Amino acid sequence: SEFLVNLNSDDETPCKTKYLTIAGNAENDDSGKPWDEVIRVESVALNGATNVVVNGKVVPGLMGTLHGELTNPSTAPEVYNKVLSFLRI
Repeated sequence: SEFLVNLNSDDETPCKTKYLTIAGNAENDDSGKPWDEVIRVESVALNGATNVVVNGKVVPGLMGTLHGELTNPSTAPEVYNKVLSFLRI
């Protein structure tokens, strides 16, 4: 759509704001690309941002994903510490 073309045409990280992205890598999806059971790693990175990939494991069962686990400091302390460190910069 024209909206998406316009949205994606400019700088991904405008102004002097610092940006951080965090992608999870649990395994490869059906096409062989790394993902966190929800989003492909390649879809997360932004040009001009600090882009971090956290390697993890598939979350067993039907109620969870690595994607969800990355938001929990007790299951993903690496992510929590990375965010704290980034905010202190």
